[in-house]
Amino acid sequence: MNDEIAQACVNGLKNLEIHNYPQPINMEVPLLNIFLGLYGITNEQISTEGMKNIRQFNKRTPNAEKNYGQAAFNGERKPNQWILTKILRYHNKDYYEQTIKPLLKQNYEVKKQQKISDTVQQIENHEIDLKDPFTLIDVPSKALNGKYENKLELVAQDLLKIIKVIPCQNGWCFIIKEYDCIAGKNTIKYKSNTALYDQLRSIRLWQD
Repeated sequence: MNDEIAQACVNGLKNLEIHNYPQPINMEVPLLNIFLGLYGITNEQISTEGMKNIRQFNKRTPNAEKNYGQAAFNGERKPNQWILTKILRYHNKDYYEQTIKPLLKQNYEVKKQQKISDTVQQIENHEIDLKDPFTLIDVPSKALNGKYENKLELVAQDLLKIIKVIPCQNGWCFIIKEYDCIAGKNTIKYKSNTALYDQLRSIRLWQD
């Protein structure tokens, strides 16, 4: 959880009725779960602010007040900051929809784009050696001879030798090393996403 989401969660911990005994979160706000969430926040300043908010802006039942110290101790043992978003989803619904949900969506998109970027960068940095005779038609042959041992990571390593992602006018496209029988040597061919996927789907890696 980044600091922006953590701060938003802490800001939303207001006007709640906090109970001592753990009931399902959709029914009531358990004190222990509040502590689990706050101790999970890695930014100490934000976490401390959340601790203050528990007392300053919320109503606690007598049992919750009585067992405050024990709940804090137990919460520190198994921290989980994401439980705060669940508490707000059920008990501060308007705030969750207006503030937390958009931040979660934004965070998801950032992580997804970063994962795509990391994958593309990994492939881009992998040079294709035209002098190496290995091409795509050798993949099913190796599979038939049991060279991959049913391990997809071994297949991926070989594909990285012959396929590369490069920027094109309309986004990203693929280049692939193929043997040109007329030229008598390996050459680079451009492939659309659909063409490459169709070519890869035609390969049978191992028996089902």
